Amino acid sequence: MDRDEDSSKEPVAQTKGSDSRATEAAVDDDLVDAELARAVEAGSADAEARFAARFLPTLVFYLRRRRDVRDDEVDDLAQETLVLTLKKLRSGGLDRPERLGAFVRHTAVNLLIAARRKTKRQQALLEFGQDSVVPSEPDDLATGMLLRARVDAVRAAIESLPTQRDRDILRAYYVQELDKPVICDLLGIDARHFDRVISRARSRFRLAWQATDKDTKW
Repeated sequence: MDRDEDSSKEPVAQTKGSDSRATEAAVDDDLVDAELARAVEAGSADAEARFAARFLPTLVFYLRRRRDVRDDEVDDLAQETLVLTLKKLRSGGLDRPERLGAFVRHTAVNLLIAARRKTKRQQALLEFGQDSVVPSEPDDLATGMLLRARVDAVRAAIESLPTQRDRDILRAYYVQELDKPVICDLLGIDARHFDRVISRARSRFRLAWQATDKDTKW
């Protein structure tokens, strides 16, 4: 009986020890993150190098495990995430510097969401100009390269439009991905007329795009 009671207590003790070590490791990570964040904010070049060395490998690993990130997107997303985080740290730091790791991941997710939203807008313009297009979320490298080539063609077609306002409104909405109120303010367009103005610009874009698409081998 005594042996049974003793043996039943051992796993509990080991579990408590494991929990304690995990908590200590988490605290240590928070301290490292806080120290790094404050050092970068203070202008330390060495801290910036340590920041990149600490977060780039884990960020790449995190992005590669996400099913909604293509392999050809990983490096660019990771680099842009680190650049934006460094800008944030240099410009005033974080309210909770010990949460630097969480901020990095959150920034990466936001960039991914923004990239998907931009892809959908540009795809919508492609669909307006032709009947058959590639999927809005390409699932392989070759298809992704094809979509990027078409996006470049979209930009070229926009720039070929003779009317400045057509170029400005399509570029602002589909390329720069600005919101409707911002575009109206920048271009001096009455918000009530926005839909009509962009509709006419899209109609003229359709003609330019079809001319471009005929000369392009996909």
